Amino acid sequence: MNGAHGQEIEELYDKTLKNYISASSKTQIAKRRIMYAYYLIYKQDMAAAEKEHNAALAMKETYPIAGEVKSEISIIEFIRSFGAER
Repeated sequence: MNGAHGQEIEELYDKTLKNYISASSKTQIAKRRIMYAYYLIYKQDMAAAEKEHNAALAMKETYPIAGEVKSEISIIEFIRSFGAER
């Protein structure tokens, strides 16, 4: 994961960041991508990752910026294929 260690990830993903991501993930698909990768690759929590994947896909139809949603879904699918290889 780009050289990051578990301790570093845990330090960065503190209460403030958790609250920010939680609040902004309702309107920003990029936050869903971040959490998808976090759960799939770092936590290896497939159920939580799938929840983020489904939430991102649900945003696809109503997201106001078509190019952003298209690229974010592509990145999520790439992460999904990477996670499947692990």
